[in-house]
Amino acid sequence: MTRSPTVTYALIAINLLVYVLCVINPTILFEGELNPSAVFQGAIWQLFTAMFLHYSVSHIGLNMLSLFFIGPFTEAVYGSGRYLVLYLFSGIIGNITSLFFLPAYQAAGASTAIFGVFGALGIFLVLQYRKFGSAVKPMLMQWVFWLVLNLVYGFNVSGIDVAGHIGGLATGLILGGLFLRQKTY
Repeated sequence: MTRSPTVTYALIAINLLVYVLCVINPTILFEGELNPSAVFQGAIWQLFTAMFLHYSVSHIGLNMLSLFFIGPFTEAVYGSGRYLVLYLFSGIIGNITSLFFLPAYQAAGASTAIFGVFGALGIFLVLQYRKFGSAVKPMLMQWVFWLVLNLVYGFNVSGIDVAGHIGGLATGLILGGLFLRQKTY
């Protein structure tokens, strides 16, 4: 297991730095956000860049706070390299999901990637529950609570990319399960 959540802290720092750069030069945000028509015309880099861009202080604040709380433990479980792969692939696949389910919707934010980290944490807890039962049950129930709360909130508040969140979550669940099959606990 990883001793220090280096990747988590680096991702938070990168997101914060990019946010400051976007405040200084808003063109960065408009060029890098997920714009379906631009992606379909060849701006495929937006599938990557959108997960490092945020629209407001509250947007980046909530995303980075979420990453700060779930990232270190998840990074410790999977190791820094696999954790980074989980984060990046979940963000990209979440953004691809968004393209196909919300084709007229521009989006930005780390939440597609963070939902992937959350999914990887969830599959770990499910597998641990199978092994340890009641010892893991409180953590698993908290995970389910936060998942349901986030999805209900997303479906009821306009401007939230629920399709991207679900795509990131599914990617995290799948990759997390695959990565855990390679490890023994």
